[in-house]
Amino acid sequence: MLRLLGVALVAAGCVAAGCSAAASLSARTRDLGEAEQILEAVARELEWSLVPLPVALQRAAAGSARAQKWLGPLAERIASAEEQSFQNLWDEALRTSGLALTGEDCAVLQRLGTVLGRYDAASQCQALAAAGARLHSLREEAAARQKALSHLYRTLGLTVGALLMVLLL
Repeated sequence: MLRLLGVALVAAGCVAAGCSAAASLSARTRDLGEAEQILEAVARELEWSLVPLPVALQRAAAGSARAQKWLGPLAERIASAEEQSFQNLWDEALRTSGLALTGEDCAVLQRLGTVLGRYDAASQCQALAAAGARLHSLREEAAARQKALSHLYRTLGLTVGALLMVLLL
């Protein structure tokens, strides 16, 4: 009986691993879309409201919980930071945002830290638009990858789990 339980747990673990891999693909696609929308909101605030960057970040973050987690603390740190550069604050906010992004995705967003807060609103909006366009193309690639691999990962997890069940029984 104990052996059967162990075999079932190993099989369930394989299925869970396959489902987890598929979920990570979905999370990346979702988070790229959210990051793109957040950058568009920041650009709108800078372009149309002509407010300082911390205010634009707070207003853009008001729309979603994930944006609030990412940009809310950043806007507060900008106001209170005396000796830290915006680039360092931006990078820290990205690391603690909880977004499911790859290295390339983060690199696109990290490049924004060198532009935001340093140049005029038009230059910042241009940089935000370029980053948004790159995130859009990365999201499309991620969606295609998700479509191609999600079912494969789930099926592979199920198949390996079933194979291990057969081998261990």
